[in-house]
Amino acid sequence: MGLDLRVNETWFSTGAWQLAIYAILLCVAFIIVYTIVPRFLRGIVSAATMLGGIYLFAKWIS
Repeated sequence: MGLDLRVNETWFSTGAWQLAIYAILLCVAFIIVYTIVPRFLRGIVSAATMLGGIYLFAKWIS
């Protein structure tokens, strides 16, 4: 007898899609940051991008 890992919650698959879209958009944002922003500002701008991304993702899923 195997372990049943099926989930009947609709928010679980929707949350997975939201997390996937968030990860892709965050990667695109970091590519833009590392392409456009000068080297001495990359740390600050990448931290701001990450914090802003976490904030927007929290607002999106709530």
